[in-house]
Amino acid sequence: MTSTDDSVPVDEATEPLPEAPAEETPATAAPASPPAEETPVKDANDEPPATPAAAAQSSPPTFGEEAFRSSKLRPSMGTMAITSKNHTLYNMFVQHKIDECIIFIEAILEEENEILCEYALTCRAQIAQEHGDLETAVNCLTRALKNNPTSAQILYQLGRAHYLLGAHNKAMDCFEEAIGLNPNDWKSFLWNAKSIYHAFPESGNENINKAQEKLVKYDRANKNVDIMVLLAKLFAEKGELISAIEVYNRVLKIEPENLDVTAEISLLYLKSNSEKKGFAYLGKALSTDTTHVPSLLAAATVLQANNDFDVALAKYRVAIDKCDYSGPLWNNIGMCMHGKGKLVASISCLKKANYLCPLDGKVLFNLALLHRTMSQYASAYHFISSAINLQNKNVIFIMTVAIILTDLEDFVSARKAYKKALSIDPANILVRLNFSIFEYRRGNVEDARILVDKLNTDNLEKTFEVESINKELKLLRDCLKLQS
Repeated sequence: MTSTDDSVPVDEATEPLPEAPAEETPATAAPASPPAEETPVKDANDEPPATPAAAAQSSPPTFGEEAFRSSKLRPSMGTMAITSKNHTLYNMFVQHKIDECIIFIEAILEEENEILCEYALTCRAQIAQEHGDLETAVNCLTRALKNNPTSAQILYQLGRAHYLLGAHNKAMDCFEEAIGLNPNDWKSFLWNAKSIYHAFPESGNENINKAQEKLVKYDRANKNVDIMVLLAKLFAEKGELISAIEVYNRVLKIEPENLDVTAEISLLYLKSNSEKKGFAYLGKALSTDTTHVPSLLAAATVLQANNDFDVALAKYRVAIDKCDYSGPLWNNIGMCMHGKGKLVASISCLKKANYLCPLDGKVLFNLALLHRTMSQYASAYHFISSAINLQNKNVIFIMTVAIILTDLEDFVSARKAYKKALSIDPANILVRLNFSIFEYRRGNVEDARILVDKLNTDNLEKTFEVESINKELKLLRDCLKLQS
């Protein structure tokens, strides 16, 4: 019943600084925005920051002289002044003088016509995103887009800002427009697929299928590492492990030294019961970098699953030196401590994991199990309720809350929880077995017998802890025979 994570989530890393303004144009390319997860992070795949001179030579105009004529300005009146200010703003930004940047941007917006302030607005949007002020970011990008509606870069940034706000449908619209303007921009395809994944319902894997369809529409999808990695993750989520492995292997042909992909392949082989190939890939990754955290976690998780807690802890200690901030790492350490019988140390590690990853339902579930083991049922109920709030369709979580409610002698609520779990997954052996034991102990022998008779043991071989389940099931059936 315990849960361990076998990999560490990897997000994009760094975001480029905004491009410097072009000498010939009244506004410059917008600074790229951070990728869209729950918190703003930066994209490692955007181009490196351009120097003012280089950007002046390479940046394409963002709008033509029609904009000047419509605002009754000659190019010579606006270009030189705004270009000088944009260069000053660029220098402040690269020196991380954020407060001075914000003040200077406000001054530019007050002094200049807004049609000339595209660079200032996009720079302000990026600063706002990095500080979590997503509404300001959307407002600034919307203003910039109003004056330059054919900018694929601004549409892309606005889509990511909407994604961060959870407005996935608006994000999809922005990305679709950006793709129409620039069909060679792989980043718009990538983030559009991520928006589709969250926007469409999960039933029948509709969201995954539509996201995959969008990814493969990119002409060079089979040569882009980021797109192929996301495609492989979607295959793995659907349970198509062989397809996921094939895509990851294509990635390795492009980037043979990509250790993260090597570790993912090893995990997929282990899940598909190909332990020899899985350990071969793990060995390859660890021989290249003995401190590679995902590979260490994968190897330690396998050892932990085989109750070799001391060796697993030794590998976790190496991983701690590289990423002390990893919630999954501290979760696994906590469960190792639980396996060794050190419950207080286990709870301390799990609480640190919960502090680092407060939205990880597995950590909360493990904390509930630990507190129940220590007969602290109220605390156990608190943690399992939090886990259910995050994953209200998780049958094991709902069954666990029913068990804890039974410990608290709230039998009515426990029965409701069991029935809810069965309504979600009627064929779940663990839920049906525990529910039948619950009814038998309450004296409802006939209800327990009905539950046991409907229990399908065809898939029992695929269930975790088969021997324990068989033992409990045989004992329950013997008890029911005595009552008949």
